[in-house]
Amino acid sequence: MKQSSVLRKKEGFAGQRSIVLPRKILADSCVNNSMIKWLYITDIGYYPKAQYHFRQRAHGSDQHILIYCVEGKGSAQVMKKVRDRPRNVHSHPRRRAA
Repeated sequence: MKQSSVLRKKEGFAGQRSIVLPRKILADSCVNNSMIKWLYITDIGYYPKAQYHFRQRAHGSDQHILIYCVEGKGSAQVMKKVRDRPRNVHSHPRRRAA
């Protein structure tokens, strides 16, 4: 199948739930706190049926994103290295933009 014909979807999955910390809380409490500045999660979601889920970030992300696959499988590509994500494996695919 050609790459251009592959289904890709960012949002709008049945049962989808997400929590995103407000940027003000991040700026006031997390970003400059030396104890937690690399430990906090900015975005977390629940996507029970996320077939064709796809996100591409050409310049990385300043978010700390938790991905935990409980059913099915997926993959994440970080710095040209593809990492398969079978179920019950979490990842934190984050790379700061230069």
